[in-house]
Amino acid sequence: MLKPWDGDGKGSVLLCAEKGDLILWDSRTIHGGVVRKGKQGGATDEAPDLARMTCTVAMTPREWASEEVQQARREGQAAGLSFNHCPHEAGESSGTIHAKRREGFREYELTDAQSEVL
Repeated sequence: MLKPWDGDGKGSVLLCAEKGDLILWDSRTIHGGVVRKGKQGGATDEAPDLARMTCTVAMTPREWASEEVQQARREGQAAGLSFNHCPHEAGESSGTIHAKRREGFREYELTDAQSEVL
């Protein structure tokens, strides 16, 4: 189910997917971000107003990931580590269970519902 864009530039698209659904999109929406010319709203020189914000979400069936991988990803997420784009693996592209905390990482708390997804 797709919620149409409302045309005012502030809208978003909610795509509800079921297990087994395939979602295809134009990858330029993720890789082609640009900074707007000028300032709008609360934008400053230090924090320019971005044309858009995107979030890449990679999903695979939970059963593809072993319990060890699921636990490693839970612990890594809690520690602020980053992983590859394969949810059924833990670690970097090499497949190792190792990732580095990014500079500027800020602690945060997840709701119970968010924690359930992990």
